Amino acid sequence: MTLTRKQILHILCNADLKLKIAILLASSAGLRISELIQLRYSDIDFDSKPTKILIRATSKKKRARQVFITEETTIHLQDYLKKNFGWHKNSLNLDISSIYIFGRTSVTNGGNVHRFNPDSAKQSLQMLLKNHVKNISEQIDQNKNEQNTIRFYEFRKFFSSTVENVCGRNYAEALMGNRDYMDTHYQLSDEDKYQKYFSVEPYLTILDFDKIEENYNDLSQRYKEIEKSIIGLKQYLVSNSILLESLK
Repeated sequence: MTLTRKQILHILCNADLKLKIAILLASSAGLRISELIQLRYSDIDFDSKPTKILIRATSKKKRARQVFITEETTIHLQDYLKKNFGWHKNSLNLDISSIYIFGRTSVTNGGNVHRFNPDSAKQSLQMLLKNHVKNISEQIDQNKNEQNTIRFYEFRKFFSSTVENVCGRNYAEALMGNRDYMDTHYQLSDEDKYQKYFSVEPYLTILDFDKIEENYNDLSQRYKEIEKSIIGLKQYLVSNSILLESLK
């Protein structure tokens, strides 16, 4: 069973900022937890629209790839970087280019930032998620199992299912790093890649979900009204023996 946007929204509410960013990245870019903890600031391209992230090849079996994130993820990620690493919007931020964004943000007694430990970073995110879900399990209405266990993989699964429904399996698999689909994906122009992601972005947007749903319902209602008017106009033309050809 795949998590819904509303379930993910409940998880994000009142979540620790680091956990919130990790979930948004996993949900909007399909990242594995092993890829999340390896992210460095230098891998992020905020100048790209949508924001682009380089996922490095961490083993011979894996292949480096580029992924995109939603606008809401970009905004919250920038806020996280600003609060924890002193990121500035109109700066090159060279002093933080090599930092791991999910490394420890606390400092030692000597004033130095703790050395990055991937195992520690992974365990930290897993524990943040486990403890948070435990506290809000009733709000999530999760029926996967008795313990309401949610792992980071499930946000990646949400991404895969959502992108596949909108853009097809090939595009979803390519963004998730499946080697069998990546060659075809990288033959697309940058503009085509951007447009494909823009088409699925509304469905990957979590925190503004209610607003988007409201806008969608409003547009649907307007469409129905326009369709009704067209039908009425056609009936009027027919009843008055007015040929459409004569109106050209």
